[in-house]
Amino acid sequence: MEMIWAVVKANRGQSSAVHQRALSKLINISIDHWDTVFGQDITVDTPFLPLPSIRSLHGRMICGDFHPEEAPSALVDDDNRPIKQSQIEEIKIVYSTVGSIAWGRVLKPIENLKRFTYEHEGAVIGFAQYDYVSIMALLREHACHSLEHPDLACDTGYNEEEHNSSET
Repeated sequence: MEMIWAVVKANRGQSSAVHQRALSKLINISIDHWDTVFGQDITVDTPFLPLPSIRSLHGRMICGDFHPEEAPSALVDDDNRPIKQSQIEEIKIVYSTVGSIAWGRVLKPIENLKRFTYEHEGAVIGFAQYDYVSIMALLREHACHSLEHPDLACDTGYNEEEHNSSET
């Protein structure tokens, strides 16, 4: 991740010779984590948010939540500077557990989110609760002017057909 923060810093400095050129062709980021227990913390994804060329962020087995008293007011870079803007248009996080406070921090700097897909998995990945109402409120707050396709789902692991067949 240090390399990505170095690129972000290079893109940040107007007087830098590489300003806006470092990873300037990088459009999509996909983080596919696998482990038998717990996912990759969502803060690992944050270095990619301010890169100006990034348009989509995909992740699998991502987890994260903040307790209200521990939550930063904004996502920050490695210099503890708030990430103020992101050009990401699509987020697709599947088989994951990301809490509403963490989603608020991720969505805040995104200026033009068009597609948002989140599939909440459950305790295998992390402990964040699925809070559909809060996530929808965050999408209304941060993306109502641009969001075209919201898709939220929760897999509780409960299969009604299996449950009914075991009763017979």
